[in-house]
Amino acid sequence: MIRLWHGISLKNRRNILISVISCLLPMGIGLMAWSSFPDQIPIHFNFQGTPDDWMSKAAFFFGFPWFFAGFDLLILFITFQDAKGRPGSPVIESMMMWMIPVIEFITIGGCVFFVFRPEFQIERFLTGSIGLGGLVLGNLLPKARQNTTFGFRNSYTLNSKEVWAKVNRAGGYGMCLISLGTLLGAFLIHPAWATLAVLPFLMIGLMIGLWLYSKTLYHKLHSQA
Repeated sequence: MIRLWHGISLKNRRNILISVISCLLPMGIGLMAWSSFPDQIPIHFNFQGTPDDWMSKAAFFFGFPWFFAGFDLLILFITFQDAKGRPGSPVIESMMMWMIPVIEFITIGGCVFFVFRPEFQIERFLTGSIGLGGLVLGNLLPKARQNTTFGFRNSYTLNSKEVWAKVNRAGGYGMCLISLGTLLGAFLIHPAWATLAVLPFLMIGLMIGLWLYSKTLYHKLHSQA
């Protein structure tokens, strides 16, 4: 493990540590405003945006950050310890460095804001955040070079640069369309959670379509060779 860690460049090791440490920042917020928070923090909401599950503020401010920090370290270590895992784009690599901390801040921030503003429509906030994040990923997908971490990866895309480029470009367009619909649904559909109920089926459909496209394209290119 230590040898693999030293195999990561000094710059990336530094960035990984900064990313992981940033996941622990909510602990400081909890300490500074400890007396302002109730003993129980809402962490789950029903389709009407009403909380239906709570967590002690100790677990919320000191458990959640460590969970996100550990997950962040695992994802970044897997990505950067092997050159084949790197997306090959500085923009995408920077995005991956900050993806987990941003998800954490949105999740914890939304719950904390709801504590002080119960009228806050957290279901629209979280649904809109997912749509916005999908738009970012969709725009970055066509820019990724062949790698084993980021992008649509199967035996066809990983064995042909042309198939990789075309399939991930199509995947980027598809993800942007789905994410745009999710973003609009967050503000136009009531309840907003209904948008998320449809999202998994749309993503599964996109994945199946990309798999079929990659297979067809791969065999077409190789039959012409």
